[in-house]
Amino acid sequence: MGAQGYTITLRDRNPNTPMIDIPYDYNYDTDHKNRTDWSGTQLQKWTSPQRDPQKTLFPYWLKTYKKNRASYDDSGGQWYFEDELIFATPANKKSNNIHMDGWTGGKILMTIYEAQAIGLTKAQILNFYRQDEQLKKIADQVGRTPSLFFEYRKDGSITGIYKPPIVPPPAPVQIPNPLSEPLQQLHQQLLEAELTPEIIQSALANPQLLQPAHAEPEVVVADPSGLHPDVKWMVLGVLGVGLLFAIILLRRK
Repeated sequence: MGAQGYTITLRDRNPNTPMIDIPYDYNYDTDHKNRTDWSGTQLQKWTSPQRDPQKTLFPYWLKTYKKNRASYDDSGGQWYFEDELIFATPANKKSNNIHMDGWTGGKILMTIYEAQAIGLTKAQILNFYRQDEQLKKIADQVGRTPSLFFEYRKDGSITGIYKPPIVPPPAPVQIPNPLSEPLQQLHQQLLEAELTPEIIQSALANPQLLQPAHAEPEVVVADPSGLHPDVKWMVLGVLGVGLLFAIILLRRK
């Protein structure tokens, strides 16, 4: 069935529906094409060329699964029209030859919606893509890994602007404290006193010098009289006064 016959059949089946609103058959007469450039090789799947405009599944064949010995796509792509995509080369339907070197516009880089999400226009996407190509060539010549503007999938399509990985700071090294617990407390006290390092070092080497001198315990001798000290002084006071009066009386005689 030719392209015109296929279109007539679709209209006959959907007489009251505009052509653009008729659902696509994503299994009928699909085309598979390979696109290769500096960033990788990309496999593409297109709807039947008998219906225009065509749609393509993107991303495609990045992840697969097997069932009954057959491989199936599991990349989670969606179907897009050509004008929803950004291609590495402009569309050129006239080059639909055996090499398929230009048909459908070459390698798909990303959708226009993904470009809007990162704040870049189609022209900017293509410009940075060409810059990355030049950086890759130069790096390959000197055997180094290039620092590219974009981050790429394995098929060469763009996932976004490259973001260097965040390297966490090294964890602080815990150095065991060689001082015993009492010396650790003494060391902290010396630091809080804002002493010089020389004094601190000398104190740690001779901690006994900083220990307060212990006073000798007071020896309490028990009074043989058994009286309370206050009572004892009262008795002595009374005796003293009596003795004074006796002396006065003796002198008057």
